[in-house]
Amino acid sequence: MTTAYSPESNGVTERYNQTLTNMVRPSLDNVPTSLWAEAFNWACYIKNRLPHSALMNKTPYEVLFQKKPMISHLHPFYTKCYVHNPEEKRAAGSKLDTRALEGHLVGYTETTHMFRVYIPSQHKVDAYR
Repeated sequence: MTTAYSPESNGVTERYNQTLTNMVRPSLDNVPTSLWAEAFNWACYIKNRLPHSALMNKTPYEVLFQKKPMISHLHPFYTKCYVHNPEEKRAAGSKLDTRALEGHLVGYTETTHMFRVYIPSQHKVDAYR
């Protein structure tokens, strides 16, 4: 319990918030500001897969799940990517239209083979494979 309106009394949490903010701030250059929450989720996901001295150089993920985290799927925030547009979602008579939508990676899901992607043309964030 902490006193209301006195964040300095909870130093550990305030330091963690500052660390996340320092990760997010440069990531939001040339990115729609509406994606700030996605950027914080991305930063938290990355931070939980970094070793910490208080955990004897283990990661928070490793302490929680008793196994080392996979990091081969990690990419920088807002990396350009393309998402397959299934035939069922394409307009009728679109045989020659593009089969992929341009998007930007903005986060991760519980599984390592799905990503959260922002599609600028639709102004939408969703999980894609």
